[in-house]
Amino acid sequence: PIGLICGVVGLFQVLRSGQRGKGLAILGIVGSIVWGLVVINMFAITSGPSRLPGGGVSHAQYAALDDVRTGDCFLWPNHTLQADAPVQLVPCDQPHEAQVYGSSDLTGWTDFTDDGALQAEAQRRCNAAATRYPTGTGMANEVIYPASQGWFTVSRQVSCLFTTVTGSTTTFVRPQTGSGS
Repeated sequence: PIGLICGVVGLFQVLRSGQRGKGLAILGIVGSIVWGLVVINMFAITSGPSRLPGGGVSHAQYAALDDVRTGDCFLWPNHTLQADAPVQLVPCDQPHEAQVYGSSDLTGWTDFTDDGALQAEAQRRCNAAATRYPTGTGMANEVIYPASQGWFTVSRQVSCLFTTVTGSTTTFVRPQTGSGS
């Protein structure tokens, strides 16, 4: 904001007095506007995806894999298993390649040096979440969890996914109702 104000004041002074510096004043104004847009965009990206009051998304938008929540559907280019991999969240009635059926935060988990223990704990949590869904969905299960080398730099989120074997689907797998007993 200060650069923008100084640029505008400088431009008016140059125009009024006939002094040199018109190009620098315009450059200051344009530079301030560009930097302002960059800062606004950074806040928009780091705040995560925009969600409806119920938690879903109303339109396609990009997010990191560790920003997905239970019930989200998304397109998943390259099927990268890294927590910060980019995905495109879409409403579940649109074609998608994956659906999140469970998530869990590993905050407080202390055995982060052993990838095998991390994988086993993530799988245990996803197996527990999967019991709420019908079997035979025709979709594969995928478990995303943070690896030990990224423990301090990424989210400690476990995401449990139903993924399509090939192509995409518009099917939304819903949890079973009732106790089942």
